[in-house]
Amino acid sequence: MADLLRLAALHGMGLAEFEVLLQRQRRSRELLALLQAAADDSAREAAADALLALWAPQAPAPRLPLFAD
Repeated sequence: MADLLRLAALHGMGLAEFEVLLQRQRRSRELLALLQAAADDSAREAAADALLALWAPQAPAPRLPLFAD
């Protein structure tokens, strides 16, 4: 962690700016756990859409079909 903070400082980022990235990473882990624990297709799709929304693809919900073949 200290190395990451040093790299961030080289780019003019303080702990507050870096915390935004870390918060998003923590939330991603929570949403991924919900996705893995989903019991049915509806819950799985809702969890996947929430995970995709966190990373803000510019498309209306539901976003998951955009990535399906």
